[in-house]
Amino acid sequence: MHTDSIFKYIQHPELLDDETLPEVNRLISTFPYFQTAHLLWLKNQHNIRSLDFNENLRRSAAFIADRSLLCPLIHAQDSVAAPD
Repeated sequence: MHTDSIFKYIQHPELLDDETLPEVNRLISTFPYFQTAHLLWLKNQHNIRSLDFNENLRRSAAFIADRSLLCPLIHAQDSVAAPD
């Protein structure tokens, strides 16, 4: 995953879908202690309504220093339209 893609998904997490999940998963495999990658991975799983979300939430929470970021990110309802 390129740096530009990471910034795009940070700014617009609603763009995370079935196609981005393997890409974010590779990012975590490459950089297992990268907190932002875990946040994006969890948001991606939530967006696609993955059955493994709850299990992975418990696992990834150990890598996220500020867990207060989780709830607003996961349950955010973005009213701004995604960029083209």
